[in-house]
Amino acid sequence: KWYGGWIPDGEIEAKIRDHIANAQAGNPDTLVQMSVFRMSPWEEEACKRLPTPAEQKSYKQWIDNFARGVGEAHAAIVLQPDGPFALCAPGGSLLPSRLIAYAARTLSALPNASVYIDAGASDWLRSDPARALQNLLPAGIADVRGFALNSTHYASTSNELRFGAAIVAELAKVGITDKHFVVNTAANGKPFNGYEYKGKEH
Repeated sequence: KWYGGWIPDGEIEAKIRDHIANAQAGNPDTLVQMSVFRMSPWEEEACKRLPTPAEQKSYKQWIDNFARGVGEAHAAIVLQPDGPFALCAPGGSLLPSRLIAYAARTLSALPNASVYIDAGASDWLRSDPARALQNLLPAGIADVRGFALNSTHYASTSNELRFGAAIVAELAKVGITDKHFVVNTAANGKPFNGYEYKGKEH
């Protein structure tokens, strides 16, 4: 289940608690899967402007409240799908990545949470692990369990596995070892690369 700015700062903690209770159905050992999609601005707007001071403050408050909602629950959290949009921040600013890093530290400090920072997809970054590290390193990959691939794309699982392994190897070269990755397979039954997609008129 995805959570983002459409849920106000003051409501997210209760929403998360309710979701976890519903997903676990009385079994506290049940793993709950969630995605944090809270950055603002994001997507193409992130390439045009940086978060204002008020947006930065709101982001951190929302993340803190989200973390309180998770508490001691067993959770797998994908942090900020479409992560490579941080690479197009105006002037090469690392501000978006530093905010994501704040979330990475906060959520990974929870006792039973496994956090995976979104690294895009093999077709998005043209299978360039060095490019992925430009996204992952400032976003706090050293503080979390690993990274996520294919969250919003349709690349093949085999391509994502090769790309993920290459990123793991590249991370090891800079001294960040024992990182894991997860691959979304919910929408790639007939895989294609995003840059090859041609829409059809209806």
